[in-house]
Amino acid sequence: SSKGAITFIHAHGDNSDLIMRYAKEFRGPVILTTQSTPDNVIRNYGGFTDGDRAVCIARHFGARRIELRGFDFDTPSSKDGSDPVTKKRKLAWAKRIILDGSNDITGL
Repeated sequence: SSKGAITFIHAHGDNSDLIMRYAKEFRGPVILTTQSTPDNVIRNYGGFTDGDRAVCIARHFGARRIELRGFDFDTPSSKDGSDPVTKKRKLAWAKRIILDGSNDITGL
């Protein structure tokens, strides 16, 4: 980011303390994003999971082509403590969001 790349940091309820600690260390432009109510610092570009939020951001800034790698809607990997049923529901929403306007998506 020190060479001008924009860094997008996705805020979650469980990482706000880490964001507050590390966001100031980025030397280039930083944009904080959320999936809930935005404020004067944090933006909501749409999306539900990190992957579809990234797609919404790319679309917002005019990307003509978006290539997704390693994105699996059908067999999600689970994290400790996460509910696989909830994860599948979230990914179903992510798929709907990503495939809406899917003429810009490759790699699926």
